[in-house]
Amino acid sequence: MKIKRWISVLLCMLLCVGMIPTTELAASPITSLYVNGTNILNDADNTVACGEGTAVYDKATNTLTLTNATIEGDFDGSAAIYSYGDVTI
Repeated sequence: MKIKRWISVLLCMLLCVGMIPTTELAASPITSLYVNGTNILNDADNTVACGEGTAVYDKATNTLTLTNATIEGDFDGSAAIYSYGDVTI
C-alpha cells in the first residue's frame, strides 16, 4: 500500500513540475540582418550605404545605427530593414 501511495505522490509532483510555465531568457542570435536589400552581416565592416547616409551594425552591442539613412526601393515583399533575431535600432 505504501508503494502505491509513493508512486501517486511522485506522479503528482511530476505533473506539477510539468505545468510550471517557463520563459526563454537568452536573446536570440542574429543570423541575418537586411538593410536596404543587403545582408549587412556579410559585409566586411558591417556597413551598408543608404542614400547619402549609412547603416552600421555593431556586433558587440547588437545595435544597428542609421546615420542620415534614406531607404527607398522595392524589396519584393520584404521590409526595408529585416532582422532574423533581436536587434536594437
